[in-house]
Amino acid sequence: MLQLFSLASLVAFSVVAGVVNWSIRKLARTTGGAPERWVAVCLLAICAIAYPLLIVGQALPPGAARVAALSLGIAVADVGVAAIYLFTRSAFRPDVRWLGVVLAVPFAGMAAHWVVVTAMLWDAQGGSIADAGPFWSLFTSAVSGGGFAWTGVEALRYWALLRRRVALGLADPLVVHRMLLWGLVGVSSTAINLQNAYTILRGIDALGDPVSMLTTAFLGSFNAVALWLAFLPPAGYVLRIRGGAGAPGATPSQ
Repeated sequence: MLQLFSLASLVAFSVVAGVVNWSIRKLARTTGGAPERWVAVCLLAICAIAYPLLIVGQALPPGAARVAALSLGIAVADVGVAAIYLFTRSAFRPDVRWLGVVLAVPFAGMAAHWVVVTAMLWDAQGGSIADAGPFWSLFTSAVSGGGFAWTGVEALRYWALLRRRVALGLADPLVVHRMLLWGLVGVSSTAINLQNAYTILRGIDALGDPVSMLTTAFLGSFNAVALWLAFLPPAGYVLRIRGGAGAPGATPSQ
């Protein structure tokens, strides 16, 4: 039962992320904004492509198809993690030039991780990503968790600032609420990575441990709901957030 719930939450997360990605890509073509493009890349890469590829790859028998699926899944996931860093920089810190040098370090580390794990998988014609050793697993959890923690902190900081403007009628409550939801997605995704790191350090099989499965499934379900309400909110929800005032809409980047 728990495994079905975990699978259902993953499917829901992937589907919602794919639909939201499509919506944001349409917006990006209109605005030409870098933040919209990067958040769309993140959702598409990590949620809609990488997760399914990695699950399918782990289920395949040893051979070239398994190696290809896992290697491609890692590469796409790394692209998605890089995109969350680039989104956060472009949306919240566009004028901080030295961040480009700092971000080169985790990006280079992710590229090295992909080379090491792909080489290991190719030599063994299968196996598991975890066979590369705990260092690389912890490294990817740290880089991914760091990216989501950064975007979460920046979004929640911005949300706190915008709340004051709402009271003065200078900001759209829906946009401010969207910032809150995005910040909570960042916090939730950070928690998922911390959970992964904990299972690695304790030598726990995350796919067989009920607590790990339930935690990840709950947080994944929360992310799916938060993304849906943030970027594709129902009309009734919009009216409730705006207090029935019917304030004009705004784009996710505002």
